[in-house]
Amino acid sequence: MAGVSLRRAALTREISAEPPSEFLIFAPGENHTSKGTYIFDAAAAQSVMAQAQKCGVDYMIDLDHLVIKPDTARTDATDARGWFRVELRADGSLWAVGVSWTLDGARRLRERTQRYVSPLFTHDDAGRIRELLNVALVAMPATFDAQPLVAASRNAPGSALHTLSLMLASQISRRTKKHGS
Repeated sequence: MAGVSLRRAALTREISAEPPSEFLIFAPGENHTSKGTYIFDAAAAQSVMAQAQKCGVDYMIDLDHLVIKPDTARTDATDARGWFRVELRADGSLWAVGVSWTLDGARRLRERTQRYVSPLFTHDDAGRIRELLNVALVAMPATFDAQPLVAASRNAPGSALHTLSLMLASQISRRTKKHGS
């Protein structure tokens, strides 16, 4: 349950319109997705960090996992949209840090054609994450409660700020009528 609360807490932070220099990959504990529940615990963290140290190179951010789809017709399918290193945080979460975006990756985030990331990883039979392979920019992540990397229009209809503004306006209106002002 800690994974869900960390993801929801991350949703409350200020989301910029600019591409981030870091982002959450795995919350500690259970990570729920449309493909199943995957575990990122101390054993998973040790395995992922050992593999990262062994490889010794930055991780690639691709587009829609095209790098693993050999039958794609796109000529830029294997091009990176960004690069990052991994960092294990004190709370047990795994973050992408030192993120550098290519021009295309940054453009896709600024234009909001893709706002989320989706990790590609291996896992054991119990669902424990063993190795991070890369992360993809996606429009529709499989991870539940995924945090957008860039903000939508801050006060657009349906945005959290817009909804909060409507709720507050409604409460003020009710209180004003109740007190006869």
